[in-house]
Amino acid sequence: RADGILEVALHTRGGPPLDVQVRIETVAHDDVIGALLDDRVDVALACKPDKRMDAVATLPLFDDEMVAVVPIDHPWATRPHLRRGDLDGTHLILFDAYDPTRVPPLPLPLPDGGRPARITTTPTVSELVVELVAAGQGIGILPGWVASPYTATGRVATVRLSRTPQTRTWYATWRQEDQPAHIVTLVDILRDHFADRPLPAAV
Repeated sequence: RADGILEVALHTRGGPPLDVQVRIETVAHDDVIGALLDDRVDVALACKPDKRMDAVATLPLFDDEMVAVVPIDHPWATRPHLRRGDLDGTHLILFDAYDPTRVPPLPLPLPDGGRPARITTTPTVSELVVELVAAGQGIGILPGWVASPYTATGRVATVRLSRTPQTRTWYATWRQEDQPAHIVTLVDILRDHFADRPLPAAV
């Protein structure tokens, strides 16, 4: 819905439906742990390192892999992975979460030693990144599962950032002392949904 409320029926295992609504919220500066500790959200999905992770309950859900997105006719498009130095001097297109001027900044999703000449950040709209890449404006970096639907169009291709997959672990997080039925149930739904998700395979 336009108000951000997701209409779902939550049922405890073997029990009656719960009288709750699920509202999807975005959190400023991706500070999801802070939002949990401030009681602004009840359950959050987190993937970036945060020193306060020890202050909340966490459940690993799945790993995803960051990949380079290039035009379909790019010389890298048929490679199994990038080589050391390939990203030196390039123009990278990233989500604005990776804006180097942001405080606190997120580490750029690059292999060690990568030195791009220019970084352009965009709103978190994957189609915008893909359109810029397809138009030859630069190299995008996206999670593989985000980029996958666009490779089917035949306009872009993905390539691993290095021989070793650049992966992130996503967690469900919630306040340790907060265990009402609706939170337990939602965490169970997330666990079940991602239970069969394959992990990125090593090269």
